[in-house]
Amino acid sequence: MKPIRETIHHLMNRHDFKERYEAMKRDILRDPHVQTFLRGHHVTDAMLNRHLGKLYEFVQQSKHCERCQSLEQCPNLLKGYTPHLIWQGKTLTCNMSGVLVKCKMMNEKTTVAYS
Repeated sequence: MKPIRETIHHLMNRHDFKERYEAMKRDILRDPHVQTFLRGHHVTDAMLNRHLGKLYEFVQQSKHCERCQSLEQCPNLLKGYTPHLIWQGKTLTCNMSGVLVKCKMMNEKTTVAYS
């Protein structure tokens, strides 16, 4: 059996993988919320590449919130929570807020305490 490192290296060097990766990166960086966040921070290309997964997570979960129909149908990782990008030193995190946001139709917010 081939080591996983060889398989990953082979996949990453495929032309179609690189094209899809670059297209995904462009889409993420075009997101208005991501652009606003990045304008407020000094971010290098290396930092972007290292944290692209977190930016992708943020964009996907933000889209879920924009299309929310009800709290019960929330597809986010933490049901009812909205994502927020936070720089902690040189690390980017995609945290969920401490405010439980119910369905937009209900237009209510309930504060939830973290332990």
